Amino acid sequence: LARSLTSARRERDRASADRTAMIARQEKRNRKGDSHGRSGSLPKILAGGRKRRAEATTGRVDSNTLERASHAVTSAFEAFSELKTDPVMYADLLSSELPAHALIAEARDFNVAYGSTQIFRERLNFAWRGPIRIALRGPNGSGKSTLLRALMGEPLPHTEGEIVRGPLPALYLDQNSSQLDESQSVLENLSESGLSEIAKRNGLAKFLFTGDRVFQKVRDLSGGERLRAGLAKGFLCRHAPGVLILDEPTNNLDLANVEFLEGLLRSFSGALIIVSHDDVFLKNAGVTETFDLRVRV
Repeated sequence: LARSLTSARRERDRASADRTAMIARQEKRNRKGDSHGRSGSLPKILAGGRKRRAEATTGRVDSNTLERASHAVTSAFEAFSELKTDPVMYADLLSSELPAHALIAEARDFNVAYGSTQIFRERLNFAWRGPIRIALRGPNGSGKSTLLRALMGEPLPHTEGEIVRGPLPALYLDQNSSQLDESQSVLENLSESGLSEIAKRNGLAKFLFTGDRVFQKVRDLSGGERLRAGLAKGFLCRHAPGVLILDEPTNNLDLANVEFLEGLLRSFSGALIIVSHDDVFLKNAGVTETFDLRVRV
């Protein structure tokens, strides 16, 4: 696709240059015809006929070359549009369908305290099973990120009750994809994947890291590239995650990367738990349930 886009751009530039050169040559011939007519070296009828033919030729040159340029631009646009990744690409990466009874997480009278302040005014009680697709909602400070950390088993200062996560492998991406090693390249971040070099390169291509892009340092990546690198690290391994947990994944993403993420999430058949305020994104990603924390704070 990159080669196609480059070729289309070159053709557009070539068509534009040809158009300019052809029109310039024709205008020169037109001026020459006008000078002959004014000098009287040609009969008026012949001079007029030549002028009309010259003007008609100029019109054809203008139309034909402009059409070539427009076609090349259209081809370039189509090539760019094809960069939207088809979710079918992920068929060999994403988890298989989860049984309806598979435990994702269960909370029993759960709460977290920082000093004398409890994060959740009401203790949490829920049981999530099977291929759930849940959006955690609530204002800043309502405990969304804290709940995600608890789901991943991260140490918290003080807890009450309990929260139990099922045995399925989980991938958690925070807003900065901080599980990536900043000093390493995208490819080097897959060093513990257990995959061969060829498998890693082929896998990264599915996350739009091709050619020398795999050697980019993580610290030099854009927000969208970091997200794709984090997803690649999580999925390019022997045991793909059955649970995907994302914290505000669309922050600082351009439209192309948002669409990329939507396509991947629609294809993901495991359990999805996501924090996001973007209703359009949640709908396009196939999120079907909401767990609202704002009533608990």
